[in-house]
Amino acid sequence: MIVSVFVRRLKEGRTFEEFLAEWEADRGFGVPTRVFNAPSIDDPRDVITIGFVTSRWRSSRPAWPRSPRRRACATTGSTR
Repeated sequence: MIVSVFVRRLKEGRTFEEFLAEWEADRGFGVPTRVFNAPSIDDPRDVITIGFVTSRWRSSRPAWPRSPRRRACATTGSTR
């Protein structure tokens, strides 16, 4: 299993709901994946994303470069 953790900060004026709408994948990763997104309790502009990939890296590797989630999301600034 591969686990990914990302922390992002939403741009000023953007909402968590907008982030979710833009981050919704048009198609999957090509491997079984579960992704959870949540805003911070302390500052709702900070968003954490945790992803679980339940495939062997060798078999999933060709799907990663084509993943629509690899492109930058317009609602986020740089990651910290």
